[in-house]
Order: sequence, then structure tokens, then C-alpha cells
Amino acid sequence: VTDGITLDRWKHMIAVMLHRFRSPLTGISGYLDLLIDETEIEATKKRAEKVENGVKHLANLMDELEHFYNISPTFDISKLELVDLDTILNKFLFNLDENSRNRIKFEIPNGTRPFLARYDGLEKVIELLVDNALKYSTDDSPITITQPSNKYIKISNEGSAIPPEINDHIFHPFVTSKANNLGIGLTMALIYTNQFGGTIFQTENGEESKISFTICFP
Repeated sequence: VTDGITLDRWKHMIAVMLHRFRSPLTGISGYLDLLIDETEIEATKKRAEKVENGVKHLANLMDELEHFYNISPTFDISKLELVDLDTILNKFLFNLDENSRNRIKFEIPNGTRPFLARYDGLEKVIELLVDNALKYSTDDSPITITQPSNKYIKISNEGSAIPPEINDHIFHPFVTSKANNLGIGLTMALIYTNQFGGTIFQTENGEESKISFTICFP
């Protein structure tokens, strides 16, 4: 999926979508705001608010697409640095809601060791993989983060196996089993990992109800 030609084709399609959809959505949102402000009919206001929520959801999807469009897959050795996992996790956990934060468990027997990576890129990768685990795991089940060495980070969650028709293309954009998602989270995680010369593998799929992704560092 991160092959230059393939990624360029996806980005061209996304650029067209962003250009064609942004203006109409902005216009619809503006008129809905006016309708909600001006109407005195409560039923009409409630219906307009429901439509507005749908428009906001579409706008959020467009923002996610734009984020994907702006990611550069270029590997730049000059931007590599030693990155400490503890620093990233503490910042990441601080921004999570309490329930999600309590679900995350760590299995790092000898303490964290620094990785050769890009801080901003690794931060995004962990955020995307944990977010994916939270979305696709059973309620209240633990999300486990392990660091077997300074070459790997493994993120696991409990859940049923990913269907083969999806699993075979799990890192391709727009592959998802959830109707409200775009299915580009794992694609972005892979591109961010490529930026520091690493990659991501799915290392478990439904074995003993566990799904795992492993970040491999250069």
C-alpha cells in the first residue's frame, strides 16, 4: 500500500474528493445553522439538528482524509532519534478518557529501552494502533502493550478473528468492518512507520481470542 505509484493514485483520488465535497458541506452546514436559529418550530429544529450531526460527521471524515493525504511516506535518516516509550505513553495516556486509560496494560519486564525512530511518527503509530484496538475489542477487555526488545513494540487486544476477506488487505485504505469508519487508520500507521524505516506486521489474528500488531524498528 505504501508503494509510491499506488499511494499517489490514492492521494489523487482523495484530492479530488476533498475539492468536490468541502464547499457543498460548508454551504449545507451554514444553512442548517440559520434554519436552527430562525425556526420556532421545535420539531423542525430537532430534525435540523440531527441533519447537522450527520454533516459534522461527514466533515470529520473529510478532516481524516485530509490528514491521510498530507502524510509523506518519505524515509529521512537525518530525522531519526532515540525515542523513549515511557515519554510517549505518558503523554498519550494523559489524553485518553479514564475508561480507555484503565484498559491499557503494560508488560515490559526489564523497563523500557529507547528506539531509533521519529518521535512524532512513533507517537502517531501508537495512537492509531491503540485506537484501533479500542474500537475493535470487546468492552472493557484489556489492551496490552509489550516491548520484547528495542526492536519491537507489540500491541494486542482481545476479540474475534478478523475475517479473511478483510484480513488479507488489512493495511489497504478503506478496508473496514465498521460502517462509520473510513478504514485508513492502519494505513496511516504503516506510512508513519515507514517514515523511520520500520514496518508493522499483524502477528496474531484471533489466536486464543487475541489480535496483535507488532511495530518493527530499523
